[in-house]
Amino acid sequence: MEAGDKNTKFFHLRASQRRKRNRISKLRKPDGLFTENEEEMGAMATQFYRTLYASEGTTNMDRVLETVPAKVTAVMNEGLLAPFQKDEIKRALFQMFPTKAPGPDGLPAHFFKRHWEICGDEVTAVVLRVLRGEDDPSAINNTCIVLIPKVESPEELGQFRPINLCNVIYRIASMVMANRLKEVLLEIISEEQSAFVPGRLITDNIITTYECMHFMKKKRARDHRFCALKLDMRKAYDRVEWGYLREIMIKLGFHRLWVEMIMRLVTTVSFSVMFNGDRLDNFIPSRGIRQGDPISPYLFLLAAESLSCLLNSRIQSSHLSGLKVAASAPRVSHLLFADDSLLFFKANRQSADMVKEVLNTYCQASSQRINTDKSSIHFPKGVSDVVRGEIMDSLEVHNEALSEKYLGMPTDVGVSTNDAFKYLKDRVWKKVQG
Repeated sequence: MEAGDKNTKFFHLRASQRRKRNRISKLRKPDGLFTENEEEMGAMATQFYRTLYASEGTTNMDRVLETVPAKVTAVMNEGLLAPFQKDEIKRALFQMFPTKAPGPDGLPAHFFKRHWEICGDEVTAVVLRVLRGEDDPSAINNTCIVLIPKVESPEELGQFRPINLCNVIYRIASMVMANRLKEVLLEIISEEQSAFVPGRLITDNIITTYECMHFMKKKRARDHRFCALKLDMRKAYDRVEWGYLREIMIKLGFHRLWVEMIMRLVTTVSFSVMFNGDRLDNFIPSRGIRQGDPISPYLFLLAAESLSCLLNSRIQSSHLSGLKVAASAPRVSHLLFADDSLLFFKANRQSADMVKEVLNTYCQASSQRINTDKSSIHFPKGVSDVVRGEIMDSLEVHNEALSEKYLGMPTDVGVSTNDAFKYLKDRVWKKVQG
């Protein structure tokens, strides 16, 4: 496998197989019929993403923002707004993987790294002008949407994951901003969120989840039964409303100059779908952040911070106070990892109704949507079928599966670890079979 990327027969077979697997041969139209016409499928793809990235507006934003405290200090803002230096530009470029798929200009990061002595001064000057607001970023902010299948033999556009390929010049500017933002995230993002925050690990959430699940099965927890709700957000990055993102940053205490610098990068984008190797017509979005933009993960954390604040504002309620696995342990009401959310609440209808009200308020303000088909709920033993039905009806989540995974790991291991982790063996064996 060490020679897998060299110009060998194995490399060409693997590349050909991947291209064949990713090719879209047919799509289901809104009327239920299939089409194999390339032009019609291309038009469907462009219209799908034009609609997905079109703003739907928000409501009740004030109800969410009033729970968000100002956390960004004057010292933090001073560091964020410090004059940009040339060495930041070079460092941002050399942080990038050299051979990642290039943007519309066709130039990977490796080209700029290899020829930095020739083009470095010009690249630095362009990026500095963009960051200072002297140049319009739209000239370097065209983005290709590449469709990656999420399932075998996809038939609908919703079954593809859109990956955004940005130009390297834009990504350098975005990376510089991201590097500065990372320095203050630890002080801004709630401790329940562990994704992309320096100093926090994905295993923190996994271990906490196991402890909570284990406690829910113990005898001393039976008098205070809890259930766990695993949420799946529908197209979470793509649905972020620009107006909401701007307001949440201002409410957190970011200086307006910094907010406008961020929004200038976010809102000057234009998209074109790559469909079976052909680049389709450009269109201008009015919402969404891009998977493939270096700063997007951190902007999503800021946007999702309001959900954590909203839940914490209700922690005084007996219904959403969270569970406590030991006398000296903190209460855990929710755990977040980017758009993966796990909520713990008492197993009764009143608690479910309050969770539903909180989620509705958050979704109305942020334009996020919960995918109830992919969300699931876990009940411990002893919760009656009547109560289970009431909770699932209230939340509109009817998937009750103990085998559901959280962050790639099974949520309920139990006694038989062989069964719980059998999927790892199956995945490795599938890779070996090729």
